[in-house]
Amino acid sequence: MHPFVVNSHHYEYDENEVYSMMGKKVRERKVVTYSRVSLRKQKNDLESQTKRLYDWSISNGYKVDEQLSDIKSGMSFNDRKDFCKLVKMVSNYEVSVVIVENRDRLTRFAFELLEMLFKSYGTEIIVISNVDNKVYEKEMIDDLISIIHDYSMKTYSMRNKLN
Repeated sequence: MHPFVVNSHHYEYDENEVYSMMGKKVRERKVVTYSRVSLRKQKNDLESQTKRLYDWSISNGYKVDEQLSDIKSGMSFNDRKDFCKLVKMVSNYEVSVVIVENRDRLTRFAFELLEMLFKSYGTEIIVISNVDNKVYEKEMIDDLISIIHDYSMKTYSMRNKLN
């Protein structure tokens, strides 16, 4: 086995070499595309986005094993079923590459944190394009309206409980 020296006290080893030495079959890791839109009325956009991701992946030599998608705000995490599935798959070392159209498809904020987390599990995030500013601004406005609506509903609910 050939170690990779990270620093004077830490070494990393190639996963394939370790499995081979143990006599175990190397686990195949998946290539996954992830697409997302904020609103149900954008379902056609979601289908187009998913197709663009698939076409780009194939034309760039990636065999897509799974396509995940959500119709939820980029501000929300727990409500996004396929996003949660993706994070679980990454944390189980099942994914080698995640392909998204734009950074904000995964998360509106803290993309770098998510990228660092995925990298720690050996998963690369590939962003295939930059978002059009008008589309980005529209979705950001939709997300802000959603946040204000949720906050307002919680506030009214608390008031009703007090009365």
